[in-house]
Formats: sequence, C-alpha cells, structure tokens
Amino acid sequence: MSSISRLKYSAEIVDALATRKPIVALESTILTHGLPTPLNYTTATRLEAVIREQGAVPAHIAVIDGCPRVGLSDSQLSHLSLHSGNPLKISRRDIAPAAALHRTGGTTVAGTITLAAHAGIKHFATGGIGGVHRNAQSTWDVSADLIELSRSPTHVICAGAKSILDTPLTLEYLETHGVTVASVGEAAQPNYNFPAFYSPNSGHHVQYSLSPLQAAQVGIASQGLQSGALFCAPIPPQYAEQGSRIQIAVERAVQESQHANNNILGKDITPWLLNRIAQLTDNNSIHSNIALVENNARIGAQIAVHYHRLLEDKEKDDRVGEKMYPVGGSSGLGALSGLSDAPSTPQTQANVRARAIAETEAAMIAKSGVKVGAKVNANAQKDIPHTHTPSHTSAPADIVIIGAAAIDVTAQYDSKSEPHSTSPGRVTVSAGGVGRNIAEAAGRVLRGAAGGKSAILIAPVGGSNTNTSTADLLANSLRSSAAALHMRTDGFVDPPHNTLTPVVNLLLDNEGELREGVASFDALDQMPFSEVEKVLEKHSPHIIALDGNVSAGVVRHVLSYARARAIPTLYEPTSVAKSVRVLEAWEMWEEADSQLQSQPHSQPLLTHVTPNTHELRAMTQSTSFARVRESSAYWEALNALRLYQPFRDALERCLPRPFTQDGIAQMAVMLLPLTKHVVVKCGAKGVLLVSHVREDELGEVGIDGALLSTSKKDARVVHRVDTTSNADSNTHADAQYVLVQHLPPHTPDRLVNTTGAGDSFVGALLAALAHHQPLTKAIHLAQDAASLTLGSKDSVSARLHYLGDDLHL
Repeated sequence: MSSISRLKYSAEIVDALATRKPIVALESTILTHGLPTPLNYTTATRLEAVIREQGAVPAHIAVIDGCPRVGLSDSQLSHLSLHSGNPLKISRRDIAPAAALHRTGGTTVAGTITLAAHAGIKHFATGGIGGVHRNAQSTWDVSADLIELSRSPTHVICAGAKSILDTPLTLEYLETHGVTVASVGEAAQPNYNFPAFYSPNSGHHVQYSLSPLQAAQVGIASQGLQSGALFCAPIPPQYAEQGSRIQIAVERAVQESQHANNNILGKDITPWLLNRIAQLTDNNSIHSNIALVENNARIGAQIAVHYHRLLEDKEKDDRVGEKMYPVGGSSGLGALSGLSDAPSTPQTQANVRARAIAETEAAMIAKSGVKVGAKVNANAQKDIPHTHTPSHTSAPADIVIIGAAAIDVTAQYDSKSEPHSTSPGRVTVSAGGVGRNIAEAAGRVLRGAAGGKSAILIAPVGGSNTNTSTADLLANSLRSSAAALHMRTDGFVDPPHNTLTPVVNLLLDNEGELREGVASFDALDQMPFSEVEKVLEKHSPHIIALDGNVSAGVVRHVLSYARARAIPTLYEPTSVAKSVRVLEAWEMWEEADSQLQSQPHSQPLLTHVTPNTHELRAMTQSTSFARVRESSAYWEALNALRLYQPFRDALERCLPRPFTQDGIAQMAVMLLPLTKHVVVKCGAKGVLLVSHVREDELGEVGIDGALLSTSKKDARVVHRVDTTSNADSNTHADAQYVLVQHLPPHTPDRLVNTTGAGDSFVGALLAALAHHQPLTKAIHLAQDAASLTLGSKDSVSARLHYLGDDLHL
C-alpha cells in the first residue's frame, strides 16, 4: 500500500471533508525546524485559532511514525514541537522513505502541497516559499516548492519568496511553469509589489492585485488546470520598517553561508540561514516571521471561505440531474475542459469522497425501495460509490454477526397531543437493530481498508417476492436498504412460523422525549440454531459476534460451535435487560459440557464481551450471575488467577479513581472466568480493558515488551499469575497474565447524537480484529468510530470508511 494512500485524517478533518467545510492546510516544519521551543508550539496553536476565527478548519500536516497525517491533535503538535527523535524535514522525495522507516518529521512547503492535494485540500497558508537559490547557475539549487506548485492545483498563501533567495529568477521560474502569481490584500488598496518575506516590497512586481474574494474567484476559474497559484500577502505594516534592518542581516548571513569554509548544502541551508538571521537581529526576525505567518493564515482562511461559498453557488447552477462534479475538477474552464482532472488522479479521488458523502442521498433512497417518504438512515447511506461491496456474494465472510435487524418506526407529535385522538406529527421509518448497525459499521471500515474482507449479518428477515403482505413490505425494506449500503444480505434467514421481521415502534412527544414504545422481536426469540448453523457452515470467519437480542439457547449453541472450531467470539450485551442472556447460556453450557469440570479455566466461554458500565453492573449483580458464582467451575477458574491484595492495591493505585471507586475494574475482573477479554465502554471516561492471557498471547493484546509492567502513569496493571503450585504449568509458554489497562477517551469534535456510538465501536473493533490488529490498537480504532458517530445524526456515521486506512499501519 503506497504511503500516499495511507493518509490518516483527524476526526475534525474527516468531518470537514464530508460536510464540505473550508479547510486551510498548515505545514509542520515550523514546528520541527523553523522556530525554537516552546515558541513553535504556541505559534502552531495560534495559527489554528486564527483560521477558526475566520470560519475555516485548520489542518496541520505531518508524518508521525511513518503515517502521513492530515489534521493533528494538540498532543501531536506538542510532540513535534519537542524536536525529539531527530525529526526529518519531509519534502515530496522523503514521504516514501519516512513511511517505510516509520520516521517522524515536519512537512516542507512541497511536502505539504503534495499531501494536501491528495487529501483534496485546496488552500495552504505558510510563511514564505522556497525558490531559486542565489548562485543557482552553479549549484542548480532550485526549491522543490516551485516544482510542486507547478504540478499541484493548490493555492498557496504566503509572504512571497524568502528573502535569502534570488527573487527575479524565482519569479521567472514560476512564470515559465504556469503558476499564477498575484498579490492579495484589501480591495481598496491595490498593490502590485511582490513581497520579500520580511519586507513588503522586493523591488519586483506581479501582474495581478486581488482581494480575498477575487482570489477565490480565480480559484474557481482555475478548476481543471493542474498547476497552482501563489497569493502573496505583504508583512503587516507595523513590521515593515524593521524589515529593512532585517534584510541587512539576511545579506550578511547569505555571505557567511557561501564562505569557503562553511560546508552547508541542500535542505540544511534554509534552517541555518534563518537561525543565523535570528542571531544577528536579536530574535526580531522571529517575531516578524510569526506576524507574517499569522497574517497569511488569516487571509488564507478568508480566501477558503469565499471559495467554498462560490463553489456551492456555482454547483447549484451547473448541476444537471444527478451528475456530480468533483470539488477540484468541474468544467470551470469551458474550452479547456480537456485539461480537467482524470478520474484516477489522487486529488480527484479525494474530492469524489467528500462530494459523494454530500450528494448521493437521493440516489441511495431511490434504490432502497422504501415508500411514502420513509427515511431509511438517509444520511447513513451517503456511502462511497466506487468502494462498494456487493450485497450478494458467495465469498466466505471474515466476520459473522448474529443479531437483530429491525424496522424502526418513530412517530413524534408536532405539539402537545390530546388523548383518544389523532394528532399532527412526523413519522420516520429507518433500518435499525443492534446487529444490523454493528454489521454496517464493520462493513464501512472494511470497505475503507480494501483487501476484500467482508462482514455478514445473520438475522431473521422474512418475506416473499410477491410484495403483497406486511411481512413482505418489512422484509423488502430491510433488504433494499441493506443493498443500498452495500451490506451483504445472504445471511438473512426466514423468520419462524407466525412471526414477522422485527419491528420497533416508538412514540415521542413534541420535545423528542420517549413516551412509550412497542418492540416486536418474536422472530429473534424463536429463531432456531439450525437456521444459524446453515449460514455458519458456508463461512470460515475470523470472529463471530452476537448481540443480546439473540436467545440464550442460540447463544449457547453458537459459542459451543465456535469453541469447537477455535473461532474467537464477541458478545455485545445490547441492553441492561438482555445482558444476562450470555450468563444463562453459560449455565446451559456448564451443564452440557463435560470438559468444563476438568479444565475450568483453560478455555473460557467467550473471547470478548463489550458491556457499558450499566450493562456490566447489571450482569454482575443479576441472579443469573449469582447462580454462576455458586458453581465450583467458576470459583476454581477465579481462584487460579491468584488475585490477592497486592493486585487489588495496584488497581487502586494505578487506575483513575472512578474505575475502582465505582467498582468498574472489580466487576470486570469477576467476568474473567467466563471470557478472555472484558472491554468496558465507559463513555466520557474512555475504555477499560481487562484480559487474562498466556505469555505467548501478549502480542495479541498489544501489551508486551516494555509495556509489560504496572504503571500509574499509563494507568496499567500487569499481574503475573503464580502457577508454581500447578504441576502442569512449569513451562515458559504456560505463564499467564491478568492485564488491566485504561484507554483514555477520544473526544468528538461535536456531539450530535449518542445513539449508535456503541454499535459503531463494536463494528470497528470487529473489523480491526479481522485484520489481526492487537486488541489495544483495535480499541483505539473503535473509539475513533464511536467519536465519528457521536458527531453524526445517524446511528452509524457514513465517515467510518476513513478509518480503514488504519488497518494497514
């Protein structure tokens, strides 16, 4: 997989691309090479604030541990600013080696243009660009910035070329290679001077003087040209006077760099010169540098906002039928339309991703077959047309999910209702069900990852093709909506006799609060294991998941089936009321499995269980669990872990207080005789992972090597089980561990809806496990998925496919 295709987007940038907000890219060499610590970090955060103030979204770009990233978190900015690990200075030529060698570095202007273009980001604000160096006639030293500008449709907002360069030759190069160069500033004050970084006037002129709005208009008109534009903003007037004094220092530094004994070459020249200029000016050059970068960020954001408004207006006029134009590739040049982006170019692919999410809703609903204006997860259907997986395929599935697929019918009053009367309101129909949502989430992540892996849902969905009954209508609606989302439907089984496809009917008051509801799940309660087994036999899954809507009997048979074939399993409790079904299954299994008494703790019933804190409490305080704890098998398994006072003290000492004070960690440990891993979803508190593994399984969890130690700083407890009293446990491979790890929350950029975040978490977790990711890394991906859904009004965010790239890192 190429380094470019492994672009990792922050949640904020995913949202901005999908909702088509204006984005301004920012380079990161200012963090790694341009400014001293901590000024580099404070400047980076200030630039982001300036861009947000203008109504745009900032996107710092860098390469971290070999992964090209678009949009950086505060902790990532802080990490880069420390200059730790000898960060690289990454231009286009360095992207592939940095990715292959898992290196970290700041992207130069050229490197940032390259990655921004592939991400579909049109605007990039920086301090100044590189150019033709002095004495280039003998050194051939021409910055890659110029070459990248000539072949990428990116608009760069800067303060001209750095004053250490040969300005006339730089302008000549840009003209020869078709790069538009213009000054940009207030419309009332035209200015044709080409700035020279610290100075507002280099003594050379440009042909165009533009306002931010006019610069955006130039951007719209340039669509289809595969070359960029350079919009030059002079340094703010209050810094112009000292610019002339700084220029004297520039000339001296250049002379020193050319001294016979000064062996400074290539990419080392610019950092050396900037550092020397700062020394010669008592750091006044640094303050001027920061001022002009902030000014460029402000103007760049203004241009980006104007550009997106103009683009929306233009597309309203240009749109014909259902035809979609990529953001950077519509026929804006008329007679030059032959120069428009080819469908295979990276920039067009990124734009199609963003546009597809925003514009395919109508087409997807039309395909769904749902009538009378029904809404079947309309926004969730904004999928990516060119990455779909057929809804019917004979290929074995990598993930099998057994659970509920239901029609959700929601009615809401417009105003306060009168009893015994029909009232005005709204009725929506959508596809729902925990199992269905998990399957959708897993499928979206898998499709984003490519590689041909798929997820299948086994659920009772009835109806013939006659389309004459209620059963047919419900079933066809579910099948059609699944097909529209490219979900597999070959796992749907006929409901038992005299039962319907599951339906949930909710009644909301005028403020959106639930008044009452009816759930018809007879089909799931009565679904026999024989129907499930018929589908399972057609597949060789990496993992089997069940939701709590499945009957305890089917849960028991599926877990026995999986255990006999060494297939990992996952149980999603679904709700407080249904969480105990897996405990009821354990009771049935204990009675039926004669092997359990001989080796009670060698093979637990489950591999993973994923309760939230409410479900965890309900499980451990239920009468079913009380009966489980009465069995000798349970206590033999728990006692074998040797979880004595030192372990309990370590929990109190190392975990955040709520996890021990509220008993979350203790309750999760109590489930270890039943399952290998307990993944507790704790909402805003993050995730608590409790695992019992052999030493040779530590890599599967992702807690091994240097991480295999108790640490308060990392909120981790590592307990090596003392097996010396067991005669058959003397080998190195038989060593066992109980691991407790708190994983901090991934805070969403916005909170729109809490429904479906847990299902998205589980679906993404399954996708990561199917790609053999360590469990801790899989949980991080699942947290990203939950954050995206929290920021969406749909039960599963259409943006989960962006997470697929992480499965290849």
